Amino acid sequence: LTHAVVSFAGPMKQGVEAYNQGDHQGALEKFTEAQVESPDDPGIQFNRSSALYQTENYEEAAKGFEAVAAGTGDPALKEKAFYNLGNTAYRQGNLKAAADYYQKALTLEPNDLDAKQNLEFVFREIEKQKQEQQQQQNQDEKGKDQKGEGQDQKSSSDQDKGEQKDQQEQAQKDPDQPQEKGDKGSENSTASGEENKDEPEDLGQGKIQEAKTQGEE
Repeated sequence: LTHAVVSFAGPMKQGVEAYNQGDHQGALEKFTEAQVESPDDPGIQFNRSSALYQTENYEEAAKGFEAVAAGTGDPALKEKAFYNLGNTAYRQGNLKAAADYYQKALTLEPNDLDAKQNLEFVFREIEKQKQEQQQQQNQDEKGKDQKGEGQDQKSSSDQDKGEQKDQQEQAQKDPDQPQEKGDKGSENSTASGEENKDEPEDLGQGKIQEAKTQGEE
């Protein structure tokens, strides 16, 4: 979700035009030029960070949004900075941090529907990860148990073979002695298809609403 940026004169205006046309690299260059002229302007820093986000430079974008959130006295701009920090953390694979930032944004603006949607989506992703981790842990433990059972079965099979050999020798000495066939029931007869796999619940699809930019209401 792309929003309009604040339009100022000179390189800032050119950056806005480039950004709205989808030329995020060109916008970044113009916003950087504007920041050189006005290094303490949080609006310029915010828009530059948004351009960094769009060019997938998430580390530098996060630094810029953090500086805006910490330094601006404008609650609306601070809320957008937290929202964009949530998006940036999500893109970096840090779901917990993303959730924390969306919650901070909602504390400042409870009616931010994009932040609500993204927070719900991230919570679902966190729950999905927990289920997948639990499933992997269960599979690892089951593999260890099956390995131990296999060793026990091998030992039992060797013992059965020894007993069978003794019985064969005894049968040769005493032709009237019936030969035992051994007990195959001691083998593991469970089919692999009968495993009760703990599949993660399908939590549905969703998407992250994209970064906000300065001036969006």
